Parts: sequence; structure tokens; C-alpha cells
Amino acid sequence: MKTRDGLKIERLIASNRLPRARTQKGTVFEKCGKLYIRFYQNTRKVTEFLCVVDGDHYRAKTRKGFQLSPAVDSLRAARMVAVNAAIAPAQETLIPDFWTNVYLKWAESEGLAQSTVLGYQKIWNSHLSAEFAGKTLAGYSTADGYAFLMWLRTEKNLGRHALAHVRNAASGIFTHAVTLGKIAVNPWHGLKQPRTPKPADTHAYSEGEAIAILNAISRPDAKLLFALCAFEGLRPSEAAGLDWSQVGREYLTVKSAVVSGVATGRLKNEGTQRDLLIIEPVKSLLIEWRAKCGGVTAGLLFTGRGGNPINSSSFAKHTIISDVQAAGLTWHGLYAGRRGCATRINELCGINAAFATLGNSYQVTAAKYVKPQQAASDAGLRSVSTGANHAAP
Repeated sequence: MKTRDGLKIERLIASNRLPRARTQKGTVFEKCGKLYIRFYQNTRKVTEFLCVVDGDHYRAKTRKGFQLSPAVDSLRAARMVAVNAAIAPAQETLIPDFWTNVYLKWAESEGLAQSTVLGYQKIWNSHLSAEFAGKTLAGYSTADGYAFLMWLRTEKNLGRHALAHVRNAASGIFTHAVTLGKIAVNPWHGLKQPRTPKPADTHAYSEGEAIAILNAISRPDAKLLFALCAFEGLRPSEAAGLDWSQVGREYLTVKSAVVSGVATGRLKNEGTQRDLLIIEPVKSLLIEWRAKCGGVTAGLLFTGRGGNPINSSSFAKHTIISDVQAAGLTWHGLYAGRRGCATRINELCGINAAFATLGNSYQVTAAKYVKPQQAASDAGLRSVSTGANHAAP
């Protein structure tokens, strides 16, 4: 007995599956003095009236079955040419059509996090739309994908991470097509990414750098945005999505995000909602900014024209970078503040504290955010040296 979910999945697949690639001849049968033709169209069996039986139009029984008169056979052949011509284009679904009409709608409704969808849309507009123009799902090969990535590497100078993002976005489209029965194999699966130089290490602001940048920023809202990333460890999207109703006396609750100026209503990953102790200098900056906003208790902390959510990258570009550069400092982005916060917490309290603050997995926290510190290495070696001295005879 099939479950309700099982039947739902079957209907979903059936509604999106294309007819098998075959040329139909059509079956002609007689009923009540009339001839009908039967064929398949979009996985459905279709029966159509063909003609009335008369002296020229008939279906005669023979030893080997039934034989159509020349006039009926001509009508049958003409109708099936039209049927087969209509089915053939459906067999060769254009990738841009599948992206717009199927994949993107699925991703936006239930498939992917909003931040991922927006990222894939940017990649589509920047790279994939031109590559896939006029090409079909069934006709695209692994060799095509590899040649495309090689072109991006050599002509567009895309690095390792950028190529991986393009590959993942393209593979997601074809994986969904396989799931719906559009194609049998994802050509991006197992595709070996072209070799590229190791990307430069990302920067983490030291405490001194973070304080110097904070002092250089002139606007109070820009100061607060930077401080939330550099001293509370928020993602820029989480800081942009912070609501006054989530800011208490001692804690702030991270439970929503604004990605590229779009309010997602949820965080990037489930289970990353967290309460963070409000520390200085964030506490003073919050009090100052709330007062300038008229003592509000609800609504986004940061808004642009018309009260719309901000795009944190654009906001930083127009309100922070010029002040930082005028002070003779180097700007490495808002994420450098988050990495710096994680590094300092790890150095003082360990990886568990950094993990709990950032809302990432242990693996991501350790690999992407916590930066090795020479002082920590020196202290570790000194402890080993001390232990070894105690153990010596």
C-alpha cells in the first residue's frame, strides 16, 4: 500500500516527466461506422476522430490482422507527423526554460535557502545564462561542462571558490532534472574541476584593527553594523536582518536575515537561531542608535530608502569603506570582522565557544573562521616544554 507522500512524489514526477523518445505510428480502430486514431501525448493516451467509414475510407480484416485503405493510411500518417513533431521539442527541453519554469520555482517555494537561491540567480545572470542559451538538458555533456569551467578559469580569471560555486549551481539544475525524469544522468556529477592556484587566505581583524576601524567610521548605524559582525560574530545578513524586537536588555536573538537586500524571514541554516550576550561596544552603540531612531521597539535596525532592508555589501561600500581608507586603514570586508571575533573567542575560550557564537558547524567554524595565532602556538609549545622538563630525570 502506497503512503500519501509516496503517491504525491509519484504524481510530481509524472507531471514533470517527458514522453519517451519514440516515433509513433498511431493505432486506427473502428466504432459505430467511424474510424478513430489512438496515440500517446505527454504520457496520456489520446483518442481522436479520424473519418467516417465509406467506400474509400475503411479498415479491412486480413489474415495478418487489419489493413487500412490508402486514403485512411494517408490521414493517419498526416496526423501522426503533427503529433510526433509536437512531442519532439518536448523531448529536448531547453535549459533556460527548465531553469525559469521548473527549477527556480521549486527552489524559491521549498527547495533551497533564500540566500542560496539569490546566489544561484547571480551566477545564472553572470555566467550560466550565456552558457546554456539554446542548449538542451539532454544534449549537454560532461565535456561541455569541463570546457565551460576551463573557459571561466582562463578567460574570466575565476578562482577555485568561484568555479566551485558555478559548478554547484549548474549541477543543482541538472540534479533536479534527473529527479523529475527529464534526463537520466547529471553530466556535472563527477566532473573534475580544473586545477587552480590556491586562493589567498582570508583575513581576520585583530582586536586592534577592529577597534581602529570602528573609531574611523562616522555614521552611527554603520558603526553598529560593523560592531555586530566584529564583536558579536554575526553574519552580515544576520546583522542586516536584526529587528528591534529581537534586542533585549542583555541578549539579542538572531533568528532572521536579509540577503542582498531581500528579507528572507529565516536564517541560512536551520538550528542556527541563537541568543547572544550583548557586550561593549555593541551595547553603547545600540543605545545611541535606538535614541536616534526615536526609541523604537520594533522594525529593522537598518533600513534604506523607503524603509526597505539594506544590502549589507552596498551599505558598507557607501558608508564604511571611504572612512576606513581615509584613516589609512585596510578594509577586508564585514566577514573579516566575524572571522576576527571567532578567532579571539577560540583563543580565549576554545572552539566550543566560537561554535556557539557563530552558529556554524564545528567543521566550518574551525576551517573557515578560526585563524591560527602565533601567540597560541607559542603558548602551546611552552606548555609542552614545561611538561617535558617535569618528566625529565
